[in-house]
Amino acid sequence: MTGWTVGVVQLQSTGDVAANLAQAETLIRQAAAAGAEALFLPEGFAYLGALAGRLAIAEALPPVGSRAPAGPLLSWAQHLAQTLKVELFLGGFPEALDSARTYNTALHLDRHGRLTAAYRKLHLFSVDLPDGTRLDEGENTGAGEQLVLTESDGFIVGLSICYDLRFPLLFERQRMHGATVLTVPSAFTESTGRAHWHPLLRARAIEQQCWLIAAAQCGDHGAGRRSYGHSLVLDPWGRVVLDLGKAPAVGLATLTESALVRARGALPALAHRGPLSALPR
Repeated sequence: MTGWTVGVVQLQSTGDVAANLAQAETLIRQAAAAGAEALFLPEGFAYLGALAGRLAIAEALPPVGSRAPAGPLLSWAQHLAQTLKVELFLGGFPEALDSARTYNTALHLDRHGRLTAAYRKLHLFSVDLPDGTRLDEGENTGAGEQLVLTESDGFIVGLSICYDLRFPLLFERQRMHGATVLTVPSAFTESTGRAHWHPLLRARAIEQQCWLIAAAQCGDHGAGRRSYGHSLVLDPWGRVVLDLGKAPAVGLATLTESALVRARGALPALAHRGPLSALPR
């Protein structure tokens, strides 16, 4: 394994699904033409808007490992993966749950369009900020219950979504299960992003000595909602390899095993942890 070239897509999604997918497809095709082997999309890549619109496009997923017929949104992604021969990591897919709720689900599609992994967001965002931002994801989103990892090009990839970033135990458990890449597709609010986005992401990469890919939403989504942007790729030493700034864009980075070996060999911190059972409750 010499390296894995990935493309990170930063979007400014709204309630217009067709426009969102057109924006995403343009950037996906651009990155694939430049040599990306896998593309990472942010949370809410297809839709950021009112609940009614999200419920209208929510789809049931075929079983993991299946190429069974899918709904329009997943079919769009499967066609791109098959046509461009790239893997797709889709953050924040609206998976149908019931008449009033969806799951917020991160998907991995292989180069043949097969659904390889599906992770339902464990930690649901709730915030009431001084700038007027109020969001309570739990009102209309079901919580997941399982840790999910997948494999690509020799790397073990841990899946998470946005607010999960604030819960380091999730990433520690991914690392314990062999993760070498952590992923955090997000729609981080502008105010919390300014304060916490870079420090939290760098901390997770440094703590777990993993590559980290965080595809993000950016800009104004309508209805008073704004996202911070700054999609990042971090190496296992916590260095910023890619930062896409504040506008829609796509960027490429190459992940290497040698960077993992150097970081983990130079500072084997994980081997120095005492047994958790010995700690006081």
